[in-house]
Amino acid sequence: MTLARLFGTLALGSTLAACAPPAQRGMVYVAPGASERFQLAMRMGYLGTFDREMVPGQVRRAMFEDQLPQGDARTGRVGDYVLENGHVLAAITAIDGSARGGKLVDLARKPKSLDGLDGLDLDVLGQRVVYDSLKTGNDDTTQTAYIEVSGRIDRAAADGSLLTVSTRYDAAPGIDGIVVHTHIKLDRGTLSPGEGGPGLLDEQLRAKNPESPIVDATNGFGASMGSSGAYLFRPLFDGATLTAEQQAPRFVVGVDHAPTLGDSIVVTRIVTPLERPDTGALAVAVAKTEGRGIGDIEVRVAPKGKGARFPNRGDLAFVSSSGARYEVCDVDTSGEDSHFGATLPAGQYTVFFNNRELASAGAPIDIEADRVAFLTVAASARSDAGDVAPSACPLRR
Repeated sequence: MTLARLFGTLALGSTLAACAPPAQRGMVYVAPGASERFQLAMRMGYLGTFDREMVPGQVRRAMFEDQLPQGDARTGRVGDYVLENGHVLAAITAIDGSARGGKLVDLARKPKSLDGLDGLDLDVLGQRVVYDSLKTGNDDTTQTAYIEVSGRIDRAAADGSLLTVSTRYDAAPGIDGIVVHTHIKLDRGTLSPGEGGPGLLDEQLRAKNPESPIVDATNGFGASMGSSGAYLFRPLFDGATLTAEQQAPRFVVGVDHAPTLGDSIVVTRIVTPLERPDTGALAVAVAKTEGRGIGDIEVRVAPKGKGARFPNRGDLAFVSSSGARYEVCDVDTSGEDSHFGATLPAGQYTVFFNNRELASAGAPIDIEADRVAFLTVAASARSDAGDVAPSACPLRR
């Protein structure tokens, strides 16, 4: 069962069992127990078990710059809104009558709170949504804080249709990302699928100064790696397409999913800032969304050769038994004798070390969930290292 189907099944089952009518919060209709169902879906695999500190979500308007994410990539400013939950800090822009209002513009991991996001850009039927209202709130039952923005898409000149678009950003305890729900309701007219026409919902996630995006359409996730940070983008919606376009993961829900008059759909996805802009951090984030185990490894690098020095920084490459390769870039030593730590999904790997001066041949290791594995690798001068897997990390050291 896919995650989207799991979430849909939980939502449908609880809605049918509920006696009370759906509650309306702004323009997003939330059936009784929806937040509880969402967290149940999380517990059943979306982000694994909640084994970290459960910090309640918080929302407020930024009165000072130091309340916002920091860094060269940040675009949030005083007067915008912030969401946080102890793991992440996000900035949502205030409503100002322009397309800037109501958007997720900054997202950072705590405690450093350094932003690397360029933006999450949403179009509905080919038009950029201009939100005209904003509200904040807290779900006391689940300790989730949210910001909800609403606007309209008026297609009077095209096909006469009118849609209400509402987006809610959630910061929930134990989740190291921002959950985004977009509610699209057809208030007037009809929408028909058309060949080559715009999608009902078309969204791109872009890190600042992005490199080539990573998209796994089969497993339903994308990532944007930038100079200041990296982000995992995971939709929870069956039947959509996920591709790479203009250096960004692109998520499209076709018009064939459009609601009928008076009806609506809700599209949910999560945006997670990665620990580092490398494929090792991406593998960990994806494994968490799939409920797979995570383990740690400590690699001791022993230099070989006359005059060889213990390295204090380098890159680690992990090649899994299935052939998948994960890079952990620019790792600092954790001891005087060159210990390097990393976190990876549980599994069997061949480990390589690289830096500007040294490289190692592959060494096998078995990483187990919730355990620390230890490994010593011998590193020689790069010209003498033998069978070395080339590093995909920049050789900055």
